[in-house]
Amino acid sequence: MILLFDFYSIAKKRLFFILIFFFWSFHLISQTNTRDSLQLKLKLFSESAVETTEYVSILNKLAHSYRFTNPDSLKFYADKALNSSQRISYFDGEIEASIRQGDYYSDVGNPKKANEVYKSIQNQLLINEHPKLLVELLKSMSLNYFFNEDIKKGFDSSYEAISIAKNNNLKRTEATLRHNLGYVYWSNNLYDEAQEEYIIADSLWNISGDPMDLAITKSNIALNALDKGDLKMARVYIDKSIDFLAKTQNLLWISRTYRVNARYFVAKSMFDTALSWNLKSDSILRLIDNPRDELQANELFSKIYINKNELKKAEPYIVEMHSLAEKINDQRFIKQSYFYLKELEFQRGNLVKMITYQRAFDSLSLKIDEAGKINNLKFLRAKQQFEKEQLRIKLENEKKLSQQKSVNRVIVFALIISLIITMLIRQNNRNQKEANRKLKEINSTKDRIFSIIGHDLKTPLNTLKELLELFKDKAISPKEMIALTPRIQNNVDYSTFTLNNLLYWAQSQMDGIRADPSKMNITKIVTDTIAVFSNEALKKNIQIRNRITGESIVDFDCEHLRIIFRNLISNAIKFTPDNGEIEICSHSTSLHTTIKICDTGIGIDENTYSKLFNQDKMYSTKGTNNEKGTGLGLSICKELLQKNNSLLKIEPNSPDGSCFIITIPKT
Repeated sequence: MILLFDFYSIAKKRLFFILIFFFWSFHLISQTNTRDSLQLKLKLFSESAVETTEYVSILNKLAHSYRFTNPDSLKFYADKALNSSQRISYFDGEIEASIRQGDYYSDVGNPKKANEVYKSIQNQLLINEHPKLLVELLKSMSLNYFFNEDIKKGFDSSYEAISIAKNNNLKRTEATLRHNLGYVYWSNNLYDEAQEEYIIADSLWNISGDPMDLAITKSNIALNALDKGDLKMARVYIDKSIDFLAKTQNLLWISRTYRVNARYFVAKSMFDTALSWNLKSDSILRLIDNPRDELQANELFSKIYINKNELKKAEPYIVEMHSLAEKINDQRFIKQSYFYLKELEFQRGNLVKMITYQRAFDSLSLKIDEAGKINNLKFLRAKQQFEKEQLRIKLENEKKLSQQKSVNRVIVFALIISLIITMLIRQNNRNQKEANRKLKEINSTKDRIFSIIGHDLKTPLNTLKELLELFKDKAISPKEMIALTPRIQNNVDYSTFTLNNLLYWAQSQMDGIRADPSKMNITKIVTDTIAVFSNEALKKNIQIRNRITGESIVDFDCEHLRIIFRNLISNAIKFTPDNGEIEICSHSTSLHTTIKICDTGIGIDENTYSKLFNQDKMYSTKGTNNEKGTGLGLSICKELLQKNNSLLKIEPNSPDGSCFIITIPKT
């Protein structure tokens, strides 16, 4: 990309040459390495003699790599890609190859033929939506329009491509388009417009670009700022571009950025520093065969030595600059060489030659200035026309959008109302179903409670009442009454135990349970509880082994702990078969006390486990000897433990049975 010198076109041929060099330089960044890599891949495909979409893609990339440098090679690979695409019916490859053929005609100076090819492709892409290919086509079309000095169409194509790239998140492509457009503005002295496009390109490269892309754009921004007279901005971007280029091995661009830095110091009248940077640039440039960059370096050496008043040192650079400028027909540098030659002849006292060079300088300056003004006017008019058209389209779209929004608001409002009504109906149905479900559960619970009261509590109380009446009527003797006392005691204890469970369960449903923790010895509570259930254990010949020895102090509500142990030991007896065992043990650490109640019973399956702690529904199963239960015990245990900041866990006990593990934290 042309970035490091400021020349101005004076005719179509001149503009064509400038843009050729502009785009050629951009592709030169990594062109050689890329081309070698593609050639290697192509060789591998050629050996396999298989045509695939990847093979076509390599051919198209190779064709593109020869853009602006070797038109014949460009056409050779484009033709091969087109033929191969047609044979394997690869639409994308065929379109890209056709674009490259159009590029060939544009490069050899036949813009009319190029435009015919491009238009044919555009018609196909309007039928088939391919945004990436369409952007690639518009890039080539805009360049061809600029070559042919159709500036308005060039702008239209460029901005259309930018719009499509932006809408399809093609950030790298948009960055390239912005960058190219920035150059077009800069080359026509429209520095504000150039800066705007360059800055956008820079931000896009920051998102998706590599260090090389960023370095080139930042170098361009610096150069544009120098020509604009904004030295502060130029300094910032020169430093950034040098930093980025340090990460690459691209000698051409390192040389160019050093030369931009030298120009900065010329603008600051720091000619020794400027000379040092230009010498660095020139030492790298000598490793590269690039006449145009040599021309720029010679021009800068001439300017520096002229300003240092060292004309003898300036002379060889001025002569070389003039020779190279005439060789490549660069009007701007020819004009500048006339100026420096005039200065040399003036110092030598050769007034005739001095006047000759002065006249040549004045004549060429006039032509370039006039051509530059005409081109600037064309560019500004084209930009204004494009912006007016875009504004008109925007206003029309906003009007349509406003009308559509009004319609949409009504539709959305109606939909929201309908949705709210539907949600309310559904919510009401859900609430009603939930209420019905809870009502059924409440009724079921009520029936269960009445069943417990009517049978589990009423039966032992009636038995006690009948015995007392028999004793009162002297139907049984005091001796017989004494013999029945243990049975009566058991019935009363069971009734009290069941009644307590019911009361605590009722309290938990009303959130009325409160814990009143105090220091206590669990050994005594466990011993007392075992004594309460000794008869039940004896009936089934179950051995209850209390492994808790000595004092084991916990901070817990005393009554709550009694109820918990009664329920857990009662459950263990209930679900342990005859001749089984129950073992109770504890273990203390600095953080908590763990109590285990393990049995050799029937264990708990997964289905039963999921129902045990459901407070909304009482679940009970019969024991090994068909013992009944209320289905409240474990739920009450869990509730009371939670009130005392403790946990209940159930694990299988090897080989049979279950372990109920209580964990009580220490305060």
